[in-house]
Amino acid sequence: SATAKLLADVSKANYPKLYPQLQSALQGVEQKQQSLTEALSEREQQVLEQLDTSLTGPEIADKLFISMNTFRTHSKNIYTKLGVNSRRSAVAAAQSLGLITSAV
Repeated sequence: SATAKLLADVSKANYPKLYPQLQSALQGVEQKQQSLTEALSEREQQVLEQLDTSLTGPEIADKLFISMNTFRTHSKNIYTKLGVNSRRSAVAAAQSLGLITSAV
């Protein structure tokens, strides 16, 4: 995992005071990422991935074969679970947590 690699790079020998703090912080991020991944339904995850595209809401709904009301419901659930209030914030939060990778 990325955490294991980073911890190997920041070895106890080189940074004895920083290592435990970094290890704890990274474990917290991994736990949050895992709980959010489990908390998002499969369909919410699909919608979240589409939010990171240039598609409009109606285009995403069409692509996923869902109604606009369903798209809105999934989007609101995603925003709530990520603690954000916009599409851009949801994408940024998801990327920082490793839930999605950039569509670039």
